[in-house]
Amino acid sequence: MIHQYKNNGYNIVLDVNSGSVHVVDDIVYDIIPIVEGLLKENMDKELILAAISFMEDVPYKEEEIREAVEEIFELKDAEMLFGDNITVTSTLGVPAGVTVTLDLNGKTISVSGINSAPAIRVLAEVTVKNGTVDATAGNGSYAFIVGNSETAGKLTVIDGTYKGVTSAISVTLGSLVIEGGYFEATEYNGAHEFTINCIDANYKAGTATVTINGGTFYKFNPKDNASEGVGTSYCMDGYCAVADEDGNYTVYKHEYLDEYTAPTFEADGYHTYTCKHCNDTYVVVDEGSKLVAVATVGDEIYLTLQAAI
Repeated sequence: MIHQYKNNGYNIVLDVNSGSVHVVDDIVYDIIPIVEGLLKENMDKELILAAISFMEDVPYKEEEIREAVEEIFELKDAEMLFGDNITVTSTLGVPAGVTVTLDLNGKTISVSGINSAPAIRVLAEVTVKNGTVDATAGNGSYAFIVGNSETAGKLTVIDGTYKGVTSAISVTLGSLVIEGGYFEATEYNGAHEFTINCIDANYKAGTATVTINGGTFYKFNPKDNASEGVGTSYCMDGYCAVADEDGNYTVYKHEYLDEYTAPTFEADGYHTYTCKHCNDTYVVVDEGSKLVAVATVGDEIYLTLQAAI
């Protein structure tokens, strides 16, 4: 799981699995993602070197490429790049002032010996996807904490699995946006009311926020919970949270189906809109569509409408 960013003129490479942070030159910075992709094709070092040498969009000399590839493989062989699942014993931090996408690449970060702290603290603008952060082996530990007492962070979760003790993700200062994923926290006082949580005072002040547009939550209702007081809803307007038979909630955007009821002599016609996920319903009346008899010829009645449907 390699993540790269530039900060104050430095090329920073973060290998989340090993916890290693490297400052590299431009060519190594540019070639690392190429090597990562070719490794997924099961190429060895010589094949990778040959493949990169023939790439027209790599603006470096062959000898420069060889030196860069050799340096990358030295880090790989030392298990400081392209690592596998890891267990962290202290919090990994994403520093302020950068924008990072953490593609966990299907891997798992777990914790050991972390007490009342997160596996990862977010002080930057971070997007996370495609993996698992499991902090349930810690003591009061979280998958993520966003921000600290002085620095705000921003975390966007696209998908993946995130577990913690009492809370999976907590916001101290900054914002959390959940677009998808699975979230689970251990029971606290007989319930799971704090799976997603904020520092209370900052939530009330508007400096710690949560917006949930998707995802599944273990025995936690993101639209009606007690994490910030009874009736807390982290869902945007236009979204619903639907429980399954086990009491787990999945968030959906409302999708309304239209059923039309035709007008009669006694009443206007109307549309009944029902969400296919949560059965929320509302009605729109076609004002003035009630039937009216205007003429009778023999036994036949000719009808018209007061207004068009």
